[in-house]
Amino acid sequence: AEGLTGQIYLSIGDYESAEKMLRRALDAQRKMFGKNSKAELSYLNSLITLYLVQRRLTDASETAHGYLSLSRKLFGARSPQGAQSLAVLAQVELTTGNAGGAAEVCAEGLQIIEELGSPDLNKIKARLLNVSGDVAQKQGDFEKAVRDHAAALSMAEELYGSQISIVFERVLNLGISTYLSGNLNEARSLASRASGVSQRRLQDVLRMDERARLSWQGKMKWDLPLSCLRPEQIGQLLLRTKGVVLDSILEDRAVVSGANATEEAREEYHELKSLKREVTRQMFGNEDVRSKANSAELAKRVAELERSLGSRSNALGRIRKTADITLDAVLPALTGGTVLLDFARFEDPALPEGRRACYGCVILAED
Repeated sequence: AEGLTGQIYLSIGDYESAEKMLRRALDAQRKMFGKNSKAELSYLNSLITLYLVQRRLTDASETAHGYLSLSRKLFGARSPQGAQSLAVLAQVELTTGNAGGAAEVCAEGLQIIEELGSPDLNKIKARLLNVSGDVAQKQGDFEKAVRDHAAALSMAEELYGSQISIVFERVLNLGISTYLSGNLNEARSLASRASGVSQRRLQDVLRMDERARLSWQGKMKWDLPLSCLRPEQIGQLLLRTKGVVLDSILEDRAVVSGANATEEAREEYHELKSLKREVTRQMFGNEDVRSKANSAELAKRVAELERSLGSRSNALGRIRKTADITLDAVLPALTGGTVLLDFARFEDPALPEGRRACYGCVILAED
């Protein structure tokens, strides 16, 4: 339970709690089964992810090499687990700036996958291909980057469907490689697809608890869409997503005063908080076991409670509706010379490293 809780904390960006729970779970496994047991591998993998996110690169590298050594000791070097540990190490090598080392590790991992020849290993192969594409992108081989990222995306879609976060990341990776290769039209298509997925997820995100919403906002990927989408697409993307999370949190806090008005309101508020924690747990839990029917019922009940509490405090709902707004709904309101300006900061992947920071402004007017 502690290990799963730690992984959920990691998913929503509470890194301090994640590390505490993962280390507690790791210690418990070592006390129960002794050091260097199979049960350690999952927690070591999660700790590596945590260290990479926090840019604790020395910790990530040491843990990744320990993870590889343990995998080989338990299962052998030319095993599926050995290939999996190489995929993890390749990502660490790339993140620490060793693109050449990452390329060698990817090649070894992919060779093991080919030797074993099992389609059950496509999840590991997709991960290796994705890192291989990142390495090629870093080294300026954009043709190889597009090829590897396209293969990784295709496998991810087969494995996971089209809507979950890992596919979203793979679409963005392929989009950036395509953009850098000079194929602007295809890059725009991929950027549009990625921004569409993020906008569709926004209503789900607004049902989650406050910490998870802030984490989602911090992970928003603006660089590719703002670098290559057309002005009207960027305008709608910014209208729907920029600031909506922070505004929704302000709405929620406005509800607290209204929730104290009656015993019924207090009960509704506490139920809403509990349901949002459950929605968060489901969104970041195991996709294979999550019940879609139960998720729909939760979302319905959250909406009912928000409407009830919002009616007491004149809050909730206005901000949520901005997640569905369109340019066609906004432009007619800009009359008499009124202009709406929206600014954004992003990094253009095509610019030299260290000089990628850009600022843009979308100008909306009646004409």
